[in-house]
Amino acid sequence: MGFESYVLVHNIAKRHNVGTLARSAAAFGVSEFILVGRRDFNSFGSHGSTSHIRFRHFHSLQEAGNFLKVSTFSLCIF
Repeated sequence: MGFESYVLVHNIAKRHNVGTLARSAAAFGVSEFILVGRRDFNSFGSHGSTSHIRFRHFHSLQEAGNFLKVSTFSLCIF
């Protein structure tokens, strides 16, 4: 049985960093990339990994938290 894993990023200052983070997340087998705050992002640096990972956007951390509450998961903060 597989498991779902998420990466949540909040208010990334430089849009190009989202693509690089997505590439790293895909390399580690992350299922979904949750972007909170800024809607516009550039997948530059992703090198095609955006086709291997799902993206979800929330306008606030509260909205993202409500979404994650319905899932059973372990939280790891860096």
